[in-house]
Amino acid sequence: MTLKRLIVLISIILSAFSSLANQEVEKQIFDVSYYKKFVEEVALTQEFNRGEYLVYDCRTKHFICVNRAGQKLCLEMLENSKEVGSQERYCLPIRKFKDQLTCFRKQYEVSQKTSMEKFCRYSIN
Repeated sequence: MTLKRLIVLISIILSAFSSLANQEVEKQIFDVSYYKKFVEEVALTQEFNRGEYLVYDCRTKHFICVNRAGQKLCLEMLENSKEVGSQERYCLPIRKFKDQLTCFRKQYEVSQKTSMEKFCRYSIN
């Protein structure tokens, strides 16, 4: 095998590896589900990521739009606080919307005119 053929063969192999690497990068960049998750599920706190479920965070006294996992966590914490007899609620699930944008609009609307602090305490009988 001549040196010229060896150089051509090495060039072909390197270009094939380069092409595969570029395809993988393009796949990651243009993977819609990856992009959608990155854009839509931004972390709001350690517990909550952004989503289409409106909840009221009793600790921070704010309405927030969280994803399904955040809404489930809110429901679990609500149940746990009832079971242990806590007078304070962690958060209050409000409603699910069709998408984040609708949730954001409602969040803005209710935060302008609603105070939920009294709902964060259980009534003592």
